[in-house]
Amino acid sequence: MKYSILLSFLYILTFCSCSSSIMGPTTENDPYEIYDEFWTYVDENYIFFDLKDIDWDLQREIAMSKISPDMTEESLFEVIDASLLALEDNHSRMVGLGRVHTPYNFTAGYDIHFSLDVVEQYYSDGALDESGSLSYGILDSGIGYIHFSKMSLYRDFGQIIRDMKTQGVKGLIIDVRNNGGGDSNPIPALLSDFTSEEIALGSYVEKSGPAHNDVTPLLPAMTSLTTYDFGLPVVMIINRRGYSATSYFAAMAKEIPSISVIGQTTGGGAGGNLGYELSNGWVVSVSVSDFIDVDGNSIELGVEPDVTIVNSLSDIEAGIDKMLEYAQQIVIPR
Repeated sequence: MKYSILLSFLYILTFCSCSSSIMGPTTENDPYEIYDEFWTYVDENYIFFDLKDIDWDLQREIAMSKISPDMTEESLFEVIDASLLALEDNHSRMVGLGRVHTPYNFTAGYDIHFSLDVVEQYYSDGALDESGSLSYGILDSGIGYIHFSKMSLYRDFGQIIRDMKTQGVKGLIIDVRNNGGGDSNPIPALLSDFTSEEIALGSYVEKSGPAHNDVTPLLPAMTSLTTYDFGLPVVMIINRRGYSATSYFAAMAKEIPSISVIGQTTGGGAGGNLGYELSNGWVVSVSVSDFIDVDGNSIELGVEPDVTIVNSLSDIEAGIDKMLEYAQQIVIPR
């Protein structure tokens, strides 16, 4: 993501004991002091308090009612973990005691069913080719198909779509279902292959001070003018397991006139995170940045499709991908 902040997910395990030792009364490991240090760091740096209507003061009250001077490190970890989970944000994380935080389940309540095997077996003439994170080929319908398993190692995308057009495809389906994210930096350039114009794709923003509403001015993301335009209908398929950079991809793609986006609302995940080491050695990171679409809405809670289509488990078990079939109908209207 385009920020000066630290964007790694800080999954480096610290060299802390896994024993159930008592915290003790020193400033460095007093449980009240450590929780306050954690709480203050999050309070001054987390960017989504207002968007999610989070009462962070209430989380402190709840936590303090569970903290005692003689509690174990494991017990304090659980208290802080619960506060972190209240942010409902998989980019906000903690590592300590050889453990990691409890991940937020952003897919809860969604019916999510996708199988690349079904695409290969029932909609394509044989196995798809692979390049990095891309699986690609031409479907039986004559439509080009590219699945992104993650948002990294996709540098060959531009050459693949050029080759497909030379082979006479009728259009293109970009499938980012079940894509947990990765690198969003190349997305504006990637989308520049689908337009001959400079198009506003949304804006980046990040925290700039300790108040909850202290943020930088918006930094626009734009396509760049290129000499190439794919020039054929394109459909992107998204689902709830699409997270982080995948949400960026979906939000930006919706601004390209030749691209339709169908499926389910993505899992969101707009935040780039910034890490901090607590005085006891535990590492906490929280979302300090956001992406705002052209309508002024954060994509943290998910990007909605233009048309909602959902597969059932019985569909997939029967070799039917309704989302893919609908995408083909958009590319080649009946």
